[in-house]
Amino acid sequence: MKRYLLTILVFSLISICLYAEEHIAPSKIKEVTIYLQGARVVRTATVALNPGVNEIVFENLSNSLDENSIEMKGIGNATILSVNYRINYYKLQQLTEATKKLKFSMDSVKYKLDITQNELLVLDQTVQLLQANYKMGVNDKTQFVDDIEEWAQRYSKKVLDIKNSGTKLKLLVTELKAQYADLQNKFNQSSGSSKQPSGEIVVKVQTTAYGNADFNFAYYVGNASWTPIYSLRAQNTTNPIQLDYDALVIQQTGEIWNDIKMSLSTGNPTLGGNKPDLFPWYLRIQNPPISYGYMKKDAHVAEEEKSVSIEAYKSNVSMPEAMQNMSTGADYTTVKHGQLNVTFDINLRYTILPDGSPQQVRMQQISLPATFEYAAIPKLDLDAFLLAKVTGWEDNNLLPGNANLYFEGAYVGKSFINPSITNDTLNLSFGRDKKINIERKLLKDFSKKAFFGKTKTQNFVYEITVKNNKNISTSIDVEDQVPVSQTKDIEVSVKETSKADYDANSGKLKWKFNLQPNEVRKIKIEYSLKYPTNKNILGL
Repeated sequence: MKRYLLTILVFSLISICLYAEEHIAPSKIKEVTIYLQGARVVRTATVALNPGVNEIVFENLSNSLDENSIEMKGIGNATILSVNYRINYYKLQQLTEATKKLKFSMDSVKYKLDITQNELLVLDQTVQLLQANYKMGVNDKTQFVDDIEEWAQRYSKKVLDIKNSGTKLKLLVTELKAQYADLQNKFNQSSGSSKQPSGEIVVKVQTTAYGNADFNFAYYVGNASWTPIYSLRAQNTTNPIQLDYDALVIQQTGEIWNDIKMSLSTGNPTLGGNKPDLFPWYLRIQNPPISYGYMKKDAHVAEEEKSVSIEAYKSNVSMPEAMQNMSTGADYTTVKHGQLNVTFDINLRYTILPDGSPQQVRMQQISLPATFEYAAIPKLDLDAFLLAKVTGWEDNNLLPGNANLYFEGAYVGKSFINPSITNDTLNLSFGRDKKINIERKLLKDFSKKAFFGKTKTQNFVYEITVKNNKNISTSIDVEDQVPVSQTKDIEVSVKETSKADYDANSGKLKWKFNLQPNEVRKIKIEYSLKYPTNKNILGL
């Protein structure tokens, strides 16, 4: 008997050693670093462990995380034996709060729809019952005529009331069906990620005593990103421009990033870090093809020379060089400059849902010095455009992105910020100003044609009028042009430019002047063309 009990005890100990005790452990997101493509999620968890080997399952994770990127660190009296990642196809990802609200709204509308349709059915049955009773009353020969008329009046009024109520209910049914279809469509879109299986990280640890162990682990997910978006606001032409530097964050990881501490990095792990190799660039002479008047069936065709293909490599897009000075933006962000990337630590907390809807995140508010002036090209457009020349943008770690422009509190359009330009000035257009009137017309009395033998001469005279209807002095750049000949058969003679800055190679004319309130400035352009009479000029 003792030997039997000893055998059972030995097998029990072997079972304990072979099979680890499983713990389903919830974890919380500590912080998320979002790259231009992808994100690094950091989670924490506390697990109660028993002596021996314990198997810990961290559930409700993204099913698209890169298992090679998992970082696991345990704090406590435990030794990590292995870390594995798996997909749980029996457990779907959690519904977001927004999706739950949509489901509740769907159920409420469906309940109202069922009640309304029931009421409509009862009304129809009531009308059928009244019609049956009316026929019985009319067919009853003992009824007097007065009684029949009174019954008919009551019947008509009752049926009319019921049918009017039915019409209102039918309209309500149509509205409820439309609401339900709209909610169902939104629910299907929002719950798409929730219908996916969830990911799990399985960790085996060994410990010699009872106690709690803290775990910090991180991993990379690819289906998340952020893009910069800017808003440039100018109240007038004398004060600096306010730049709102924001980010649009999108994630479809299947995880709910609820009230998270977030950082935005200019890095992009998907680009890879391997330096490309440069192969020899071979050139060869290609013989010109032989021209035949016609091709005989038995003609010998020269062998086509083989061409050497040159493999092209796509270089990584370089980000703006990190500046040495650290900048902050209205207590929204702390900027950290790394060796390779710049990271914006967001001081506010955000909730980012996994439904792919963009979440706008405030990063910085920056005041930029700017010089305003007007520009016009009357040949193409008779309006004057307000331009801002912005300086000092280099110190703010800007990335290429779209910008919304506002002037005097009104939206005026869009622009694009490209910090990779080599100039130290960004030129931004803040729209048209109708208080500057511009006119460009051909003076026909001075524009004439003349023929001298085989030569034709044309003279052109244009007048540009610019008037400042504003109550302040205004600086404006005006551009126009004269034609440029590309053949010796055409001679271009520029006679009058009103002291313009003239580029003979491009034919561009530029004027820069200040206009006082209500001042009018006239610009005269005159040039002539001389060419053979038997030639047609393209581009005239």
